[in-house]
Amino acid sequence: MPLNYLLWNCLVRNRTSVGERGVVASMERRPNECVLAFEIDDEGFRRQFGLAGQMGCDAMFFFWRPGGDPQVLLVELKSKDVAKATKQLASSLNALRTAFNKLTLTPRYHAVVVKAGRVPPKIKELKATFENQYQVGLTVTADRDMRKVLSLS
Repeated sequence: MPLNYLLWNCLVRNRTSVGERGVVASMERRPNECVLAFEIDDEGFRRQFGLAGQMGCDAMFFFWRPGGDPQVLLVELKSKDVAKATKQLASSLNALRTAFNKLTLTPRYHAVVVKAGRVPPKIKELKATFENQYQVGLTVTADRDMRKVLSLS
């Protein structure tokens, strides 16, 4: 089952941050919160979730606190190509939605590109296209704090 693979092979143990090539995303865990970080950019994940031969995003954060809806942040860590990042986010989003829907788990989804350096000025059109097509908010940021994406600061 794909979700077993996610828990046993992708869960980041003992920390709630992910990073590659100097680009990092993190989410501080506070009392009474569940924050899980997963590194999902590997062939095993893609095979388990029906993405073999496709590009997926780098990471996923799961966030929940009592009385709230579960939330899933899909994260692509990029130094340059934001358009490519949105394609990677979209393929992972579709695969995870399918898996979670089988469990009748309906989290709120967020897509995030954590970019090294400044955010490109022509991002508005790319953001609008992504949000209209997938009905999921897209944030492009140089800030590593994923709590800000969820407005939890």
